[in-house]
Amino acid sequence: MIKPRRKAIVLGMDGATLDVLLPRSGEQGGGMPNVATLLAQGSWGALQSTTPPFSAQAWVSMVTGKNPARHGVVDFWERLPGQRPGERRGFVTARQIHGETLWQIAGRHGLQVGIVNVPVTYPPTPLLGYLVSGFLTPQGKEDFVYPTALRNEILALVPGYNPDPFDPLGATKGQLLEIDAWMGKHEKVARHLAAKYPVDLYFSVAQALDHLQHLFWNEAAGGPEAERGEIAALVDRCYARADEMVGHRLSMLDDKTNLFLVSDHGFGPARKWLHLNRFLQERGLLVLGEPGGGGAGGLLARLGLTPQGLREVMRRLDVLGLRRRVGRLARVTIGRRLDESLAPPVDWARTRAVAGSPATEGVFVNRDVVEGASAYEALRDEIMAALLELRDPDTDQAVVHAVHRREELYEGPFLDMLPDVVLDMGDNPYLISDSLTAEQVLAPLPPEQLQGRHRPLGVFAAAGPDIRPLGRFEGARIVDVAPTVLYALGLPIPDDMDGRPLVEIFSDEYRAAHPVQHVPPGGQPPPPPDSAYDDEDQEEMERRLKGLGYVS
Repeated sequence: MIKPRRKAIVLGMDGATLDVLLPRSGEQGGGMPNVATLLAQGSWGALQSTTPPFSAQAWVSMVTGKNPARHGVVDFWERLPGQRPGERRGFVTARQIHGETLWQIAGRHGLQVGIVNVPVTYPPTPLLGYLVSGFLTPQGKEDFVYPTALRNEILALVPGYNPDPFDPLGATKGQLLEIDAWMGKHEKVARHLAAKYPVDLYFSVAQALDHLQHLFWNEAAGGPEAERGEIAALVDRCYARADEMVGHRLSMLDDKTNLFLVSDHGFGPARKWLHLNRFLQERGLLVLGEPGGGGAGGLLARLGLTPQGLREVMRRLDVLGLRRRVGRLARVTIGRRLDESLAPPVDWARTRAVAGSPATEGVFVNRDVVEGASAYEALRDEIMAALLELRDPDTDQAVVHAVHRREELYEGPFLDMLPDVVLDMGDNPYLISDSLTAEQVLAPLPPEQLQGRHRPLGVFAAAGPDIRPLGRFEGARIVDVAPTVLYALGLPIPDDMDGRPLVEIFSDEYRAAHPVQHVPPGGQPPPPPDSAYDDEDQEEMERRLKGLGYVS
């Protein structure tokens, strides 16, 4: 066993972006002084996320050092090899991760680890230390912590503790107050565990900034569309909380401990939907059957009522204003039921291509219809060319930044689970939808529904006794985080990782004393307990992800 010489703290901030952190930590912003201190003391830069930059696959890539085709998490939905395009199974859990995580590798070398609120860690896997699961934990589950004895301690500290409490129901003051409150509750637990149970590797994540920026991007970015008022003040308070987290982690540093601040992706404005299935349908690549069958949905469809049309009829008939008296939760649920009842089925015998889920940002080719390598490549070429030609008629802007064949981005045994054509939306303000009922390719996105979307560049910053005060540097990728933290712990790096240790940020003394070592991987760790989502869990999680634009 290799004796570690160092400790590491990793603070994740979901969706943190330099586009917000730099102005807020600068001399004019001044609202994030601890972030300013961290950047001044260490090395920092943009962190290239996965393509597409969505939390499930991005966080797993960060903690495994592998691309999605190698670790097997490619979406918020579980996918299996050979699964029909568009088919949805359960939501992804820690059971779908193939290979070891950063903390499992550290534990295998005898290091104590503490993991708090990291996404895709439910159900918890036994490890050398403790783990409190985070984003994508089903509501009401009691098995969100390992060891289980810690659960009562956490509930005594924060009654009603919820690892994934955020319910995105619109850009309202109440939503902001909830985000602010849960930031405080999660951090209270994180600090308690860090103080009471010291470990060699401490990894915690603040999920709230992602939800905040989806709903309040205009105020977060402080652009011309932002209104300075009560909402903006509450947004500022949430960023001040995030800055306090950085300050707390800085206070934990000593002569053997290094700190890493990371985010899974960046953020930017969202202004319109890109209805990808409508795009394919207009080109004859997606063929739909009769909607709704013989039930109520079929009757409404035969009367010519689309979901959009039916909503407009209901709005006009609502002379008593009942809509305003119904909570947004109920309205979202009703809207989803309308979409489901009126959505036409895919005619798989005549369909050549179909959109993947919004979090895959891609197009699957129906290989049951498109046979042979030449036909397959010709269709991919056709789809890619058409996507690059797509322009927004309101701005004459190209909608899609770039397109890729999947093998240009990914490598690994799960390549076939990824879309055949992958879109790179870059910094463009469009959210992809896989709706089968959309009436146009591009449609406005109401700002009271969503304001922000993920962008490819997140944040990486490091400081500590072994980190050079390099300032800004380039070239960090999300798959580099795990090997870099292992290197900071003095541990060898499994040679099946796609990432590399960012040795350029370490001091000459540390590099001389710690040459990079690569070793064979440790194998597949034991799977987490089989604690699957039930139907109620699935419906609740789908509703929440829909509120963030991750599910159509």
